[in-house]
Amino acid sequence: MDITGHVMRWFITGIGVGNMFFPWLIGQFFETTGPSVMPLINLIAFILALGLLINMLVLTRMKK
Repeated sequence: MDITGHVMRWFITGIGVGNMFFPWLIGQFFETTGPSVMPLINLIAFILALGLLINMLVLTRMKK
């Protein structure tokens, strides 16, 4: 996978959205559930990121 300017734009957009969204999401559940929700949301985010990584690796290998 070549990292061009177009691809880098999506990386930076994803970083920015993640930095704004996940703290907000944790804060929403923190008020109702308490601090025990933070590891759960981090685990879900990790599983989603791992799924995206595996998907990207599979797709790039299929193109070759």
